[in-house]
Amino acid sequence: MLKDLAGSFTLSSRTHVEVRSFSGVRIEKLFSLIAHSLADVHVVVLHVGTNNVGEEPLVLIARFRSLISRILDVNPSIRVVVSAILPRQASLRKCQWALSVGELEAFNTDAGETNAILQALCHKNGYGFLNGTRELMGMLKADGVHSTNHGSQHPFEKLELIAEATNHPKNLVPCAI
Repeated sequence: MLKDLAGSFTLSSRTHVEVRSFSGVRIEKLFSLIAHSLADVHVVVLHVGTNNVGEEPLVLIARFRSLISRILDVNPSIRVVVSAILPRQASLRKCQWALSVGELEAFNTDAGETNAILQALCHKNGYGFLNGTRELMGMLKADGVHSTNHGSQHPFEKLELIAEATNHPKNLVPCAI
């Protein structure tokens, strides 16, 4: 979703943002790609999991728990914000991501179940949860998977809220944005 936006920028005088994108990454592979940069980070927003849908929702939750635990082992003071797994839409063209109607319904059902459990996990543990599933409907390219440029900007519109919540920890529990 964010591959076109990778890089660094300043959101405000107090908020520096670095976007790292790893196309095709699965939850269980992400930690090794980010571990070296976690020590000096105050907030990590995890937008991962779409490539894992097809596994049982509880398996995905176990993978998220493991990832978050490993992140907190490296940096116990880091604030964790988890972004919802986004639903897919019907593909308007033949491509490797095209799904049948039944597959699409199963994918979106699994993503919805996973998101509900994930949001409860975040609430219970004091992590933020970024739910952009409704706002991003209609902001996918013709392949039904990848965001349009406008859709890719959506998480950045929420960064001000994330920054505010993380500067005031009492606002982070729960922090469904």
